[in-house]
Amino acid sequence: MRLLPATASILSGLTVYLLLEAVFGGYGFVAMHILGDFSSDVARTRLAVEERSDELRTHIQQLQTDAEAVRVAAHDLGFVGEGEGIIRIEGYRGQRSSPFDPGQPAPAPPEIADNRPLFRGIALVVALVVFLVSVVGTNSALTLYRSDRHSK
Repeated sequence: MRLLPATASILSGLTVYLLLEAVFGGYGFVAMHILGDFSSDVARTRLAVEERSDELRTHIQQLQTDAEAVRVAAHDLGFVGEGEGIIRIEGYRGQRSSPFDPGQPAPAPPEIADNRPLFRGIALVVALVVFLVSVVGTNSALTLYRSDRHSK
């Protein structure tokens, strides 16, 4: 059974478009791989936030129960107790980080480009090429058939 040139070109263009969409589209294989990597980044960030939350809970518990922890926290804020002094070393800046440091922000979701117009253009070009090849092939076969018929 021979397909008409228009049917063959439509089917080939549709096939190319669907293949491009399945591999490179917004929900294709490549996008799913990118989103899988993003999902693992979010899971790692969630674990880090949970660890930081546990550290802060422990710190709060210490501040509520331990007088030495309160004294150290007061020193970190710049308070000095009675009979204590501050020794400053020229050129040295303390490396203490605040216990209330929020940590890293959550990762931003990846941008997945919408390539559908490009895919449609490629599919249209393929469909036109298949159509032209099939029409030219049909016409050249008719021309050969007619020339063979006239030469006899």
